Amino acid sequence: ASDRAIVNWETGDPMSPVYAAKLREIQSVYNELKQLMPTEKIGSWLLTGLDEFEGRNPADMISKGETGRLWASLFYLRSGTPD
Repeated sequence: ASDRAIVNWETGDPMSPVYAAKLREIQSVYNELKQLMPTEKIGSWLLTGLDEFEGRNPADMISKGETGRLWASLFYLRSGTPD
């Protein structure tokens, strides 16, 4: 979302359904990460390039709408299954 869109939401403008869905997805990922690691490590994990994503970081994948691969990775982390 643009800075202007965020300012508009903060002043009471309604959020589009597309952005609302994206924010729900981000919240779901964050909630899952809280179950897998200490809260203070989530930010650095999101910004770390990972081999399983060809060196891309999870935050980039979220911003590009590629959460399917991220969810698969989180499933493997939770289950303890190596990928």
